[in-house]
Amino acid sequence: MRLGEWWTTKHKIVVGAAVAAVLITGTVVTWAWAGDDGGGGTVAVSDTTLEPETTTTTIPSTTTTLPASSDTTTSPSTAPPTTAPRGRVPGQPTNVVARPGGGSGEISVRWGPADGATGYRILRCDEPDGRYVVAADIDVKTGAVSKAADVTTIWSENHNYRPEGPGLTALDTSPWFELIDVGSNPRWYKLVAYNAAGAGQASAVVWSSRPGAGADLPPAPASTTAETLPSTPAPA
Repeated sequence: MRLGEWWTTKHKIVVGAAVAAVLITGTVVTWAWAGDDGGGGTVAVSDTTLEPETTTTTIPSTTTTLPASSDTTTSPSTAPPTTAPRGRVPGQPTNVVARPGGGSGEISVRWGPADGATGYRILRCDEPDGRYVVAADIDVKTGAVSKAADVTTIWSENHNYRPEGPGLTALDTSPWFELIDVGSNPRWYKLVAYNAAGAGQASAVVWSSRPGAGADLPPAPASTTAETLPSTPAPA
């Protein structure tokens, strides 16, 4: 070998008149030549300047097929809610009377049952045309009662209504009910019957004074006809 040089771009080696065919495997260069003397040979040379072999990796395509949804969505109902009928409010309390009571100086207010009533509110006022307030409220189905401090007694033919009880296990169907009031003198009263559907029409206004005060009574209110109070729900 008289002369040699690298052509790195073609990876060929020329040695004298010998032309080597370059074979590249990894980083080892092998070539063969035929010299002027007719001899030949094979030389293996380690070449660390050669570019490494390029490896191409193909990633397999993965396709995921989701199962079809079997869920069924139901739209909310748009039908209007069903409302139970309210029923009828009770009639007016009957036979409402206010009068002087016994010797202790009270006023007695008595009334008869109203059709369909499960309770009664007794309203009173200290003036003929003043503002009425609830003096007592009795539930004739349960026996529950609330009353002002100067209302001493509420009772019927069948039951004595007291805040401490006892209560009722059935509707009180007594033919009469009575309230005893020891408050101001005189006083005006009216009653309202109620049930689960609401309050009925108020009774006519009645009034009385304590015993022995009849001569001092003021004139009756200008209107003693029945009137309708705003409907209110029955107490729990």
